[in-house]
Amino acid sequence: MKANIVIGLILAILAVVVAAVWYLQHLSPERIREADRFNIPVIEKAMGQLSSWNYNDLKPYLSKSFVELLATDDDLQKDLDVISVLGKVISFDTPRHVNHKSYDHWLFGKCAVNLYSVSTKFEKGKGSVKFKLNHCFENAEITFFQVVSRSLPTKSPALQ
Repeated sequence: MKANIVIGLILAILAVVVAAVWYLQHLSPERIREADRFNIPVIEKAMGQLSSWNYNDLKPYLSKSFVELLATDDDLQKDLDVISVLGKVISFDTPRHVNHKSYDHWLFGKCAVNLYSVSTKFEKGKGSVKFKLNHCFENAEITFFQVVSRSLPTKSPALQ
């Protein structure tokens, strides 16, 4: 009886170790650097367009699924109008990689969803912009973004 418990405990520990090794392989620095190589230029271009607070300026960086979720282009523009009280983007730091989740695409192979945070200085105060990007087959598109700042009169809508 005690032998069965010990064997069961050893198997459970072994399973946890195997799962941890597998998880860490998927979060390898090489995978994150590869994702950054495609995602950071997209984020920096989008940040350059953010100051206009115009949906049409941001649309080229947004995924098709993001655009299709909107009832109309005016829906996102209304959200941007709320956030535009922050004024122009004065400066922003290098995007910081927050999360990485790999998945297998049936056609393109290995793909990933990555979350980034960008510390930003606006005319009316400091804040950050959070981006979620889908990186698949050497292509990166924004699937979510949100502006967070204490200078906003209300909580920023999550633009997703």
